[in-house]
Amino acid sequence: MGVLDRLVYKNHESLVALAAAAAVTDRIRLQSTVLIAPVRDAALLAKQAATIDAFSGGRLTLGLGVGGREDDFSAASASFEDRGRRFDEQLDLMKRVWSGEPVEDGIGKIGPSPTQPGGPELLIGAYSPVP
Repeated sequence: MGVLDRLVYKNHESLVALAAAAAVTDRIRLQSTVLIAPVRDAALLAKQAATIDAFSGGRLTLGLGVGGREDDFSAASASFEDRGRRFDEQLDLMKRVWSGEPVEDGIGKIGPSPTQPGGPELLIGAYSPVP
């Protein structure tokens, strides 16, 4: 089951929908098509994804991307211009969280541990016109 991710659109919130599906199914794969990562906090996103992965018994595939619609970023009070750099930083932080490493010195580990070693399967989606 795949879910669409947009903020300025009449869809249900993607991670909540995946958690609901994880609670009532036991065999289908769960996937975000392309979750707009830079409109979210990376540590919280890592925790939410690990929780869904644990609830689903490792059935989560997390599709992530930088997003291409400025209205989603404006609605989230997030910067559109530096989304690519922030996305790279988010990926690094999420991998640390899922590996059980502290986010930084003086901050403890963020749990739960995902069912899949190293975190949910990741798919990176993007669109860019040919230069």
